[in-house]
Amino acid sequence: MYHRFNEHKYPSTNINMEVFKKHLEIVKNSKYNFLNPNKFDSKFKTSKSEKEVLITIDDAFESFYNEAWPYLRDNKIPFILFCFNRTSWEQRLYDMGSN
Repeated sequence: MYHRFNEHKYPSTNINMEVFKKHLEIVKNSKYNFLNPNKFDSKFKTSKSEKEVLITIDDAFESFYNEAWPYLRDNKIPFILFCFNRTSWEQRLYDMGSN
């Protein structure tokens, strides 16, 4: 789960983008697949033949849009984004056309 990207003012919830990219490279190099969040429900109760990771982003801060989103989009990495709209939590699923 990630929150902020390159927002050094908030060290407890921030990740440097270079570290984030390394995390994703480790996933790729470890032969894990990025799970499409649209398929989570159907895959949850089935036997797994491959390892999968679901990338989750909390709070939809502007730094996500400016920093992480371009990288995830360009690399077609699916993720789920949890947004707070002052009255409730919402989730947005992004499959980026993969898996």
